[in-house]
Amino acid sequence: MIDSARFVIIGAGPTGSALATYLAKAGEDVLLVDMGAQPQIGESLVPLCAPIFEELGVSMEGFVVKYGAVFEQGEDSVRFDFRDAVRDTWPNAWQCRRAVLDPRMRAAAIDAGARIREARVRRVIFGDRQTVVTDQGEIDCERVIDASGRNQLLGRQLGLTVQHETLRNASQGAWFSGVATNDLEEPGDVTIAVFDTGWFWFIPLGDGVTSVGVTVQPDGPRGDWDEALRRCPRAAERLKNATALQDLQGAADFTVRATRFHGPGWALAGDAATFLDPVFSTGIVLGLWGAKWLSAALLGHDSLDAYQAKVEAAVAAFEPVVHDFYSGDFLAVAFSEQAQKNEGVRKAVVSLLAADVFDPEFTAPRRMGSRIAQLAARVRR
Repeated sequence: MIDSARFVIIGAGPTGSALATYLAKAGEDVLLVDMGAQPQIGESLVPLCAPIFEELGVSMEGFVVKYGAVFEQGEDSVRFDFRDAVRDTWPNAWQCRRAVLDPRMRAAAIDAGARIREARVRRVIFGDRQTVVTDQGEIDCERVIDASGRNQLLGRQLGLTVQHETLRNASQGAWFSGVATNDLEEPGDVTIAVFDTGWFWFIPLGDGVTSVGVTVQPDGPRGDWDEALRRCPRAAERLKNATALQDLQGAADFTVRATRFHGPGWALAGDAATFLDPVFSTGIVLGLWGAKWLSAALLGHDSLDAYQAKVEAAVAAFEPVVHDFYSGDFLAVAFSEQAQKNEGVRKAVVSLLAADVFDPEFTAPRRMGSRIAQLAARVRR
């Protein structure tokens, strides 16, 4: 054995580091095992990440501040400002380079008392205690938690990972310089430019760099960047004088879940447990809140079944809205002058976009999410 710990967490990304910090702050023996490679991607966060960062002691200084989101389709466009939410406790989010965010989160875990080891996990052997087999040797632990992201190491080993029945989309993207802005954007805004079978994202990362990518539905131009741009003139116009800073990177069929999030000696967290289509930037916020709930269960303050139920309820708050986005119902409401003039509707939509769905006593965003199709039918009359 090269090491041992009570808890071994596979993956020191945002979810794994958050979980390690919560456990280590409670005095637990925690070992993070991570491959060590820095992800060269950008993330568009949502405001409900803020309370978790505050609890963890992670500074967001230096990141581009994000106050809103712009949606475009054809000649229509609309901007939603997080400061217009029903609850304005968290008025902004951030646009982050993961190569900066992840080390900050790992540092918070180490400061709390967690240890970290660089190694590539091959598999886990289960027994009275668990053996994590890595390329550097074996690690002994009482419980192993998979926070390896969409690698979903344990879910695949245990045969638990299933793909979504209908959300079978593909994405590709890269960083660009010289990307033009649109008329509605305020500095730091994310823009979603929609076309008939997909959508482009524009995430400003600072220093003149913008993350640009496209998500395409199964009947769209999967893997064909130029054709996607041809179908989305507004995106093409913004990239007319832009320069790619890296090759396009892609992924497909990424909306997946595990049928169980825990079992004897193991648990799944973050994207390793469930990942939803990225159109509303929910990946990291679900991982952070899941880490908080899982830590409570592992510390004996709640049950592991309750942890899974809370994560699934949060995903269920967003999933209908993702379907409504692809059906056109969400955009019909978003672009509707009638809906825009209804303060209650607009504020609830903003709260939903801010991901304010984690308080069971605050129901407005979840209720709005379940009503999008009904509202769309009304504004189309």
